[in-house]
Amino acid sequence: MSYQKITILGRVGNDAELRFTPSGTAVAGFSLASNETWKDANGQKQERTTWHRCTLWGKTAEALAEHVTKGKMLLVEGSATARAWTDKEGKAQASLEVKVDQLRFAGGSSNGNGGHSTESLDRTVENPEDIPF
Repeated sequence: MSYQKITILGRVGNDAELRFTPSGTAVAGFSLASNETWKDANGQKQERTTWHRCTLWGKTAEALAEHVTKGKMLLVEGSATARAWTDKEGKAQASLEVKVDQLRFAGGSSNGNGGHSTESLDRTVENPEDIPF
């Protein structure tokens, strides 16, 4: 048995884009930026931003897509899949896609529980190759 889980706290880079697979399953995609800061050997502050492609599936994608907007702070949990492709210029590209199982809005919300809300997500996918982006 194996198990995989990824947790990312970051800011949404673009409004979620809701689409549908050919079989009619809703899928919402958005980017999430996480930042890392450290001091280098010379004591200079360094910062690195990592972008993550995230997907929500099914009825939850339809319900949450309009709320996942640029600049919001989210905590997402899910599983990661590596994708590789060749771009139009013939260069090899790769990305890490997070299939979101849980999503929490982390701040700025007054929903009665300290600014955090949790949604458990249904991510049934008939055919992952049907992902429209």
